[in-house]
Amino acid sequence: MDGDDVHALLLTRHQRERQRIDRARAMVAMGEEPRIRERGHIPDDVKQLVWIRDQGRCRVCGATSELQFDYIIPVAMGGSSEVENLQLLCGSCNRRKGAGLTLP
Repeated sequence: MDGDDVHALLLTRHQRERQRIDRARAMVAMGEEPRIRERGHIPDDVKQLVWIRDQGRCRVCGATSELQFDYIIPVAMGGSSEVENLQLLCGSCNRRKGAGLTLP
């Protein structure tokens, strides 16, 4: 294992720890441990409002293709399908975010 390997392992570990901290802070901010919910259908009117608010662009990089509706606070952590909890992300930014609350 060389220096680059060690650096990569430490960076990955740090990112996972940061995501766990972000999740814990979100749970504390909600005042209680969220109930585990299944992600439901996002109503069409909510999708339209999110699309208009985000101007049909990824909120991170501004891309206009491969857009996906993303839950800012995941449903499994108590997030809802409300306009305030949804954002447009391109596929690339959404994959980087994963199940966390922020992009690495």
